[in-house]
Amino acid sequence: MVSLKLLYQFGSPVKSLPCLRRSGFAQAGNLPCLPAGRLCQREERGLPLLTKGDEERLDWVFKVLKSYDVLKILFIGLLLFLIVSACKEKTEKSSLPKLGTPAFDFNFQDLNHQTWNLNNVRGKVVLLRFWADWCPYCRYEMPIIDKYYRQLKKEGFLVLAVNVKQSAEVALAFIAQLDVTFPVPLDPDGTIAKRYGVYAIPTNFLIDREGIVREILIGEVFREEKPLRDLLKNYFSLH
Repeated sequence: MVSLKLLYQFGSPVKSLPCLRRSGFAQAGNLPCLPAGRLCQREERGLPLLTKGDEERLDWVFKVLKSYDVLKILFIGLLLFLIVSACKEKTEKSSLPKLGTPAFDFNFQDLNHQTWNLNNVRGKVVLLRFWADWCPYCRYEMPIIDKYYRQLKKEGFLVLAVNVKQSAEVALAFIAQLDVTFPVPLDPDGTIAKRYGVYAIPTNFLIDREGIVREILIGEVFREEKPLRDLLKNYFSLH
């Protein structure tokens, strides 16, 4: 089609071109606005192949085809974006901690500026808890958790209560009200919480002495002491 347009612009005869009727080009539907018979008749009479009206129709066809190309590119781009996003989401979900798999290591600094990571506490039973001060359950659950932490810490029970996306001042004020004694590491940008797939506050991970995730508990769990006792009696002698 581009060649035909150029021929019209230069006013060239079409003696050098094969008849479109014989080539089947027009019959194939590539130029529906230019009947093959009329084009061949103009060729045989030695006239320019395209008239001004044909040129305008061709311009319209080119614009339509060009717009279709843009739409195709946009559609393909959108499709690729959705595929990549779905694959990324699937990969992230598949990499989240699961029961019976090793817990992800981390480096937390707590309110006392002490750094914590799981490799350094291997051999302890760890309750890794993600929380924030706006959590309604934390106000009555954390004193219960602290009671068992005080009772069992010498036997190897460690609580790491990770504050998510809040300042040290906010976390410290909340902890001071409750008078709890376990370490409170900070996750100010939520990086570790995201790594652990935390989507609700509070979320608790019970990690055994070998660093394996044994329980994942989401939401209100320790309103009473019994659920926590039932978890810990598998690792400690409780009186």
